[in-house]
Amino acid sequence: MADDGVAEVYQEDVPESAEATAVEAQEGCPVSVITVD
Repeated sequence: MADDGVAEVYQEDVPESAEATAVEAQEGCPVSVITVD
């Protein structure tokens, strides 16, 4: 939890086996807070 009460998660590298799931989560996020580079 950040100081402002909002949860933050940072993952440097998405494992190759989870990349498709991460992109799907990014595309389905209604407020565009998930980014997969």
